[in-house]
Amino acid sequence: MHLSTEIISLAETVVVQVTQRIDFEIEIESVEKGGTIRASNSLRRLKPILRNGLLCVGGRLSSANISPSERHPIILPYKGHLTDMVIQYYHEHSNHMGVMHVLSLIKEKFWVIKGHAAVRRVLSRCVRCRRAHGKVIKQLMADLPPDRVESGKPPFYCTGVDLFGPFFVKRGRAQMKHWGVIFTCLNMRVIHLEVASNLTSDSFINAFRRFLACRGQVKTVRCDCGTNIMGSRKVLDSSYEFLAGNKVRNELLGCGVEFIFNPPSVSHFGGA
Repeated sequence: MHLSTEIISLAETVVVQVTQRIDFEIEIESVEKGGTIRASNSLRRLKPILRNGLLCVGGRLSSANISPSERHPIILPYKGHLTDMVIQYYHEHSNHMGVMHVLSLIKEKFWVIKGHAAVRRVLSRCVRCRRAHGKVIKQLMADLPPDRVESGKPPFYCTGVDLFGPFFVKRGRAQMKHWGVIFTCLNMRVIHLEVASNLTSDSFINAFRRFLACRGQVKTVRCDCGTNIMGSRKVLDSSYEFLAGNKVRNELLGCGVEFIFNPPSVSHFGGA
């Protein structure tokens, strides 16, 4: 036998009738006999009526120009397998919308007791929504390196360095690119700025020598592998050995400075 809309509608009516007979047996018998529901009962304020053997909301909308299911929604219990299935259907049918939107769709045909709480209860178990709206987990950071917490040391004793830019500078009628070199004291957080005419090793060494002449000897210098530096490296010639460290490292070792490169994409290794 092939399914039809009549068979599906009849099956839905039978399932709702069985559910209501289990949860609202006393109320249905009272309405059938024309009696009144106890004042302590939560259905009393809905003025329930029977339509086609189903317990529905009464009210004063009998003459409203809306569909019969909207004038007299079918009453469903707060908890139950059928209630959860109805809420889940409208939730998925609305592409996982929120509580109020799902509840408004349900009220076009059904009236769920404590509807807002019932919808929230079902939606809280939706795996897709929990993934989309779940709290982002924050990774616990590791301890700061000794360079960041050493006390009693002079400024720039442990230093972090990075390049930023470029900045366009007019030289005659030509436009030249210059970069900034920022030195940051890892302990006191003070900064020192220098200018690099290009991104070659020689330009950085000159900026570092000017920094040492102004601030004095340093012990450790940390540098990260920022995306701007890595991107600049691709377009420069092989003379750019700043990250590779050969020429720069030798110069710094000659000055008694330990030069440390942080791993790529993890600049927090320097603690700055």
